[in-house]
Amino acid sequence: MKQLILVFFLSLSAAHAETIHFVTEEYPPYNFSTDKGVSGASVDQVALIMKAINLPYEIEVLPLARAFAFAESEPFHCVSRPATTPSGTRSSSGSSRFSSTT
Repeated sequence: MKQLILVFFLSLSAAHAETIHFVTEEYPPYNFSTDKGVSGASVDQVALIMKAINLPYEIEVLPLARAFAFAESEPFHCVSRPATTPSGTRSSSGSSRFSSTT
């Protein structure tokens, strides 16, 4: 699955130089706000991927309802959050929703 996501973003880099907007929730240690911006393990992974494929990006922490509203209505917005397992507990494997309408 991670390879599929990487291929998707690589195809975007050839077609667009649009800024990808990642929106996430407060969920330490994966995603959390600091005085210097957003930090955490998931944020670090996104930064590494985006740097590797040379695409501009921003990461912002918002309440989930607002994050999903952006993903559904704004181009190049992605909700990134830890996944929930079948038992109802969260994992750091991640899930996302991406809108690329123009």
